[in-house]
Amino acid sequence: MNATNHLKAIAQRLENADTHFIALLSELHGFSESDSTKIFETYRKLKCLKLDGYMGRWKVKHGGFLDRDVCDRALSYLPVRTQKK
Repeated sequence: MNATNHLKAIAQRLENADTHFIALLSELHGFSESDSTKIFETYRKLKCLKLDGYMGRWKVKHGGFLDRDVCDRALSYLPVRTQKK
């Protein structure tokens, strides 16, 4: 396997991991795809997820992050912006 194919395989696993986690949230709590994507992006930004690059899956650092009320809070999360001086 040459380097190009290897990098394509890695990129595909990363894309599959994103898709799988978004689908998991949709199936688990009935969120729409856009809501599940926002929750996923919030969790990623706040480093609540770990990537298993070999298996191509995202894992939550604590099972509580998959609870419905925590997902709802992640959905309504507004990041605090700091002003640069």
